[in-house]
Amino acid sequence: MSILFRYPVFFLVAFLFMQHSGWSQTAKSHFIEGYNKDFKGDYFGAIQEYNKAIKLDSMYVKAYNNRGIAYYHLFEFVDAIKDFTKAIALQPNSVDGYYNRGIARGTLGDYNGAIRDFNKTLELDSAMVDAYNNRGIAEGSVGLFKEALRDFNKVILLNPGYVDIYYNRGIVREKLEDHKGALEDFNMAIELNPSLSDAYLNRGLLQGHTGNFSGACKDWSKAGELHHYGAYDLIKQYCK
Repeated sequence: MSILFRYPVFFLVAFLFMQHSGWSQTAKSHFIEGYNKDFKGDYFGAIQEYNKAIKLDSMYVKAYNNRGIAYYHLFEFVDAIKDFTKAIALQPNSVDGYYNRGIARGTLGDYNGAIRDFNKTLELDSAMVDAYNNRGIAEGSVGLFKEALRDFNKVILLNPGYVDIYYNRGIVREKLEDHKGALEDFNMAIELNPSLSDAYLNRGLLQGHTGNFSGACKDWSKAGELHHYGAYDLIKQYCK
C-alpha cells in the first residue's frame, strides 16, 4: 500500500461586490446569482448564470474564474482550465487564475504544469500558504522531495497550525529516509487532528518498516476504526 499526499483543494472565490466601471448592472446581477447558486452547490445553475454574465460582458474576469470553479466541482477539469486560462489572459496578474489552474492541472496529473502555475502564484503573492502546500504536493508527486520539503517547511513557518501540513511533510521525510523526522510529523499530525485516518495508516506503515509491528498494528487498527478500510488488509497480513 503506497503512502499518499493529502491534496486539499482551496479555491479563491471572487469577492462578491468587487466591480469595475465596465460592468453592466445586468451582468453583475447574473454574476451575483451565479455566486449564490455556487454557494448552495448548484453548479449547473451557477454555470448558466456565469454564461449570461459573460455574454453581456466578455471581459468579466471574475465570472470566468468562478465558472471555472463550478466546472471543477462538476469534474469538468478541461473546461475549468480553459476558464482559468481566459481569466489569466484578461488579467495577467490574476493570483486566483494561476492558483486555481494549478489545482486543476494537479488534479489531472499535470504536476509540472501545476508547479509552473504555483510558481507564478507565489511570484505574485509570496505569503500564500495554500500555494506553498500544493506546490509541495506537486513537487513530491514528481519526485522532487527536497523541493517539497522546503515548501512544507515554509507552510509551517507561516502557519504552524495548517491542517494536514505535518502529514504531508511526514510523507516527504519518509521518502527522504528521515524516519525519525517522519515519525515526529505523523505524531504531530495526529495531535492536531486525531481523526486523520491517513496519518494512523502511514505511521503504521513507517513503524512496520522499522520493525515495530506492535505499534504498527495499533495504528492500523485505529485507522480502521476511522473507516480507512484498507488498514484491515494490513492487519490480516502482518498482525497476529
